[in-house]
Amino acid sequence: MKNYLITGGSGGIGTALALLLIFVVLLPAGEAFAQSGSPAFHAQSLRNNNTGMVVLGSWAILNISTGAIGWRHGEGARQYFHQMNLFWNGVNLAIAAGALLGNHLTDFSQMDDAQLMARHMRMERLFLINAGLDVLYMAAGLGMTHWAGRSVKHADRLLGYGRSVILQGGFLLVFDAAMYLWQRSLRLEFMDSISLGIHPAQGLLSVTIGL
Repeated sequence: MKNYLITGGSGGIGTALALLLIFVVLLPAGEAFAQSGSPAFHAQSLRNNNTGMVVLGSWAILNISTGAIGWRHGEGARQYFHQMNLFWNGVNLAIAAGALLGNHLTDFSQMDDAQLMARHMRMERLFLINAGLDVLYMAAGLGMTHWAGRSVKHADRLLGYGRSVILQGGFLLVFDAAMYLWQRSLRLEFMDSISLGIHPAQGLLSVTIGL
């Protein structure tokens, strides 16, 4: 989950700042790992994931801070907007912190290349799947804003929550898509730097670094 802002009307500004942060951080993706082979690839893959979690955690902290203020001082739909931002990003912060801690505690030196590549591929798929879920989040948010016009008792709650979910889903969509493309690009660049061969006797796929 994920979100930001001080007023409902500042959603566009908040989103633009978040996207700028992501791409400023993620832009230097063309690491020259080919010369040192798979260890450098796996190290860069881990750095990419950690960078993504730092971006997500920073977004979460920003939203929790502004959400707490907006929830306390806001009124009507704006108050519910900030309330959902705070709740959503509490989950985001837990995810980011858990991932960073897990990466720090994991002894990757005990994994072979096949295990490390499988881990990289799982992360790629996860970001891609999450991007699809993010679209559903945004659709749900649009639905809530639509239903707000038909509800007298819960109009403010539906409108505020709906706007928050749209914002958070939009941020996550860009975040997950950027992370997927970044990690995929890293893998494809690495694969271009190696040659693949089959050991007939063992029936195993081996990877030979092409220098």
